[in-house]
Amino acid sequence: MNLFSFKSKFSLSLVCGLVTAASFRRLSAKYFNDLFSADIWYMLSYLILIIAILFPFFWQRKEKQQQFQGKTIQMVLEYLLLFSIALDLSMFGLQKLQKLQMIVPLGMLDSPLSDFSGEYLVWAFFRHSYGFTAVIALVQLLTAWLLLFARTRLLGAFLAIPLLGFIILMDFFYKLPWGVLLHGLILMTGVLYILVRDQKFIVQRLFSILPYPLEISSKALEVFLRILLIALPGFLCLRLVSPDRHPELTGKYHVDQLFIDGKSFMIESSRDSLLSHVYFDLDNELVFRFNDYRRQWIGTYEYQNGHFRIHWRYPDKTYPSFEGNLKQLHDTCYIEGSLGQEQYQLKLRRVR
Repeated sequence: MNLFSFKSKFSLSLVCGLVTAASFRRLSAKYFNDLFSADIWYMLSYLILIIAILFPFFWQRKEKQQQFQGKTIQMVLEYLLLFSIALDLSMFGLQKLQKLQMIVPLGMLDSPLSDFSGEYLVWAFFRHSYGFTAVIALVQLLTAWLLLFARTRLLGAFLAIPLLGFIILMDFFYKLPWGVLLHGLILMTGVLYILVRDQKFIVQRLFSILPYPLEISSKALEVFLRILLIALPGFLCLRLVSPDRHPELTGKYHVDQLFIDGKSFMIESSRDSLLSHVYFDLDNELVFRFNDYRRQWIGTYEYQNGHFRIHWRYPDKTYPSFEGNLKQLHDTCYIEGSLGQEQYQLKLRRVR
């Protein structure tokens, strides 16, 4: 007797094969790379996937010949699927506790933040606090264990959805290697399969009426509160003043031309301390960078009708203000003015 249609058999086998192959590839290549090369482990993982694709045809034929008990095969594949997800999540958690994940070269940590790739930004952020990383690791370990017990399986699946969802979104938007993103998507597919299989039970429980009333007795008050929930945040957002007071200027600029008292200057080496970049930031913040992120002046600027003025606060408030004029043409700014006793002429090109 066919307990499963061929389509259901193929779906279960394919999802199980994908998750098992992905987990096998990652764990074997990481923990047993001293036994065989990564290519060997990759080929074995592809072999697992090929077997998973072909197995439903064998399963269907043997079941028709009454040589297989379909329910037993279904149970074995589902437990293998759950075990593979749980094993992978638990190893991710243990790697975090052992500080074997989220590794950033020490030399890079002293580099400017803008030099970091999305991947290193993520790792540097999470690795900064071991306590925070440990909490994530414990959640991954807890989720893994919950998936292995019948009574807590759905709870584990519900925990895995936001956990894996966050990882997938982070992998995508911070442009981590495509293999990392693919691995997260495969694990998410396995979890979704478990939830879809029990969707009738889940929908029935999630949308059932609670045994005690939580609804507001007044229908008019209930409608008013719902409308207020939509209107009030919009009103508050309209009241908020944007910190980007000069969006036409905001950005990072490279100093293409620099004249001081009519004499042209050009940076020739990293040891030069000439003005190289200008940053127009939110809240009228401004930075003059002198060829190195460790040599910079920070202040606030005023800009109105072409008149331009800068008040410095770092590294010394007593530095003389910059007084002059600013003219903008597309992504190029021309600044002329005085800084103390010196006359400056700048041509700035927006780079970000």
